[in-house]
Amino acid sequence: MKAFLNLWALRRLFRNLRKGVPVLALGLALAGGLEAGFFEILGGQKVGTTAFAFLKIGVGARAVALGEAYVSRATDATAPYWNPAGTGFLEHAVAGVSHAFWPAEIQYTYAAWATRLGSASAVGIFVGSLGTDAMRVTDEYHPGGTGEYFRYADYLAGVNYALRVSDRFAFGANLKVLGEDLYVTRTYGVALDLGTLYDVGYRGIQVGVALSNIGPDVRPRARNGATYEAFALPVVYRMGVSGYAWRSLLVALQLEKPSDYMETFRLGAEYRVADVLFLRAGYQLNGRGPGRTGLPSGLSLGFGLRWTLRGHRIAFDYARSGLGYLGDVDRITLEVQ
Repeated sequence: MKAFLNLWALRRLFRNLRKGVPVLALGLALAGGLEAGFFEILGGQKVGTTAFAFLKIGVGARAVALGEAYVSRATDATAPYWNPAGTGFLEHAVAGVSHAFWPAEIQYTYAAWATRLGSASAVGIFVGSLGTDAMRVTDEYHPGGTGEYFRYADYLAGVNYALRVSDRFAFGANLKVLGEDLYVTRTYGVALDLGTLYDVGYRGIQVGVALSNIGPDVRPRARNGATYEAFALPVVYRMGVSGYAWRSLLVALQLEKPSDYMETFRLGAEYRVADVLFLRAGYQLNGRGPGRTGLPSGLSLGFGLRWTLRGHRIAFDYARSGLGYLGDVDRITLEVQ
């Protein structure tokens, strides 16, 4: 009897995987295009050659606590960042805000709202801002400051659309505008994100593929009208799978390839306690920063709380991740459905 049940489960899995051919085909097509165009060679490094590097900073405490292995699990308010198709699986409107306490007193805030649009699609909006406190302007004659102050700021704003082609497959896209203000120079740009998400239908297994920050090169401009060399956007390709190894244990795996750095492999796990408390851990297998001042570089830990208040589902998440010599980064996220 047990052998029969195992055989039945395997047949069900293979049958569902056959239905996922579109998402897998798209993933392979994207990967082929990336290898031929966006990424010269797998593992090639072009550090410091792209603009708007803040676009690579992960958002959402749950995602970061899972080691950022989230492209296949992003069905919450952070979905537009990780996988635009994720909003297609929303059952209710959701709003969330996430804040990261980055090194050197840099703050990064990301907020998003999304809702279903009919029975087969969803729309959303999102904004993000990374910036510093006011800093003194100095030069060789005024090392203590000229009396002027400036702030560094990166920001983005965008719209999301997702189409749920079937009860298990969704496609999504973002269109976003980007900006950077660095005292005497300003930079503007536009970018497109694409993603697919497929629910296998067995043990909560989901497969996600996303391509982020596709857009033309951007050129910084000085206040006096002078222009500088153009830089490419940091295109990031992600492909991952996640599912429940046991009833309460979620495991996620992800391959990530940015256009300006080596490929990274990410692992994440989440253990659910009575649908109220969620314990999480994640690890980045390569591409970690040197040194250690807190958590080992590449390691992330966190937890989440879930409860219902006046018919609304409330979620609070916390994560801490190690960045080597830069220290640890704390993130908090609050979400309401």
